[in-house]
Amino acid sequence: MRFLLAADGSPYTRKAVRYVAGHARALAKRPEILILHVRPPIPYPSAAAYVGRKAIQQYERDEAERVLKAASKALQRARIPAKAAWILGDPAKEIAADLNLSAHTIDTHRANIMRKLNVNSISELILYAMRKGIIH
Repeated sequence: MRFLLAADGSPYTRKAVRYVAGHARALAKRPEILILHVRPPIPYPSAAAYVGRKAIQQYERDEAERVLKAASKALQRARIPAKAAWILGDPAKEIAADLNLSAHTIDTHRANIMRKLNVNSISELILYAMRKGIIH
């Protein structure tokens, strides 16, 4: 069994990690867990000219590693191995391109789903979907 665990550094990420850790212990075979952090690019392209591209890349790397480290440590304490990765980009644009829709449409649908489910982050949305058996 494989788990994809979204990590954004919110309290919902910690809840999702606890949920996955609790259920992973009950499985006969250890699951493969990938902790994924998606960072949107800094929205000000002119910032790179001011502070330098390397400084921005280091900032993005440091922030992603900070978020991933917390989730990884929590799983390690539960003796559950996990891999961690981060991606720089806008997932809404990538999903939109695959579906021939605009990124705004994807963002609007996701925001409406989150509002109707009364969830506040992507991690909380994924945790909800796992609890309801929508994703495994």
